[in-house]
Amino acid sequence: MRSLLLVATAAALFAAEPVPATPAPAAMPAPASVAGLKSVLTKNGNVRYGPSTQAKVVVTLSAGQEVELLGPAQAKDWFVIRFPQSGKAWVHRKVLQSVDGGKRWQVIEDKARARDDATLGAVVVAELGKGEVLEDKGQTVGDWQAVTLPNAVAYLHRSVLSLPTDLAGAVAVSKEKAAAAASAWTSAQATYAAYYEAAKASPEKALALDWAGLGKYLDHVISDHPDVATRMAATRLKDGISNVNIASLAVHKEQGTTPPTAVDPLAPKLLTLPGATVVEPGKPLPAPTMVVPAKAWVSEGLLNQRATPAHSSDYALINGDGDVVALLKGKVGADVPFSEYYWRWVGVRGETTMVDLDGKKVPVIMVEELGLSSR
Repeated sequence: MRSLLLVATAAALFAAEPVPATPAPAAMPAPASVAGLKSVLTKNGNVRYGPSTQAKVVVTLSAGQEVELLGPAQAKDWFVIRFPQSGKAWVHRKVLQSVDGGKRWQVIEDKARARDDATLGAVVVAELGKGEVLEDKGQTVGDWQAVTLPNAVAYLHRSVLSLPTDLAGAVAVSKEKAAAAASAWTSAQATYAAYYEAAKASPEKALALDWAGLGKYLDHVISDHPDVATRMAATRLKDGISNVNIASLAVHKEQGTTPPTAVDPLAPKLLTLPGATVVEPGKPLPAPTMVVPAKAWVSEGLLNQRATPAHSSDYALINGDGDVVALLKGKVGADVPFSEYYWRWVGVRGETTMVDLDGKKVPVIMVEELGLSSR
């Protein structure tokens, strides 16, 4: 009986996927990267692709429905929310491959574009990272696939939201929870790496490992990590090790022994990670420090179609108060897709000339590059 259970333990282990790589971050992260801050709609509300009533509607939510609040938008009276599960966007299948039996799609090109309709002329609502996993919505138009964007954001007006009295305090608490979950994810991946290698050497060794403790770390990630793709990866890993834990507990029950904890003498030795960081399996690591330099845009704002004949400009960038912060012109020879980014917060780069507009100085930018801003 013991040998059969050991075989079951090994089979369950190798059915679990290898150590997952941390998913690619969202190409357009939310202004405040937090998780777990929930808000309920006080009345029916339109979720939009941009912080403006002129932006296209993602989905209409009913009063009482809950959304994940990420923080205030750049535009006054608008809030950034996690892209709702009931919403959909469109991605061309040339940049997708089917995964998880067709339930999801994985992006195979960096900076792939998701749009608000199934045409190349539709507005770009997210720029996706290679490796990002999207939920299938079961709808196809030609070569376009309807998906939910777990790492993208959408917008709601504050008039339909029930907000915490101390919003700043609630956001701060959520940031602390997110940082702790990021540390737990780092530890969970390192611990699983140690457990996987030890059990590969001998299925017998799998019995000495704290699979239940690893599951608790993954529960923390699933509950509080700010990145939805990471939460999905943690869920899949938790599902994979659950059978290992069951088989291990069955062996201990048969033998009348007590499952070990992470501090048990039989637990794996300390694991040295690249960079000489030593981690004890089951113990959290400090949250990793990662500095990502901001892209040096010349100017940022909501892209609006606004003709200013005096300066030969057909487009403008508007700040959160509705003021023009820059006039835009396409550089000769540069293919700048202005119409694809209407009412999205974008950044632009190009040669700048200052001009007078309504009594104040604003730049006219000869745009060479335009893209979604990460603000």
